[in-house]
Amino acid sequence: MPAKGYSGVTLPTEFLITIDEFIEELKKHGINLGYNGRADFLKDGARELMMKLKTTYLLGVPEE
Repeated sequence: MPAKGYSGVTLPTEFLITIDEFIEELKKHGINLGYNGRADFLKDGARELMMKLKTTYLLGVPEE
């Protein structure tokens, strides 16, 4: 059960393992991008994608 104010998302286990391994690989090379775990990584990725899509498709589009 997610903490109050949060919702859960189901993702394939293999995808999550790949993310965990990538974060660990960064750490092994002394690269710290501030990801404490997969949730931080996924939140950052989702924000980046939303900004990119907003800039690409919605910049200059009048709001309804």
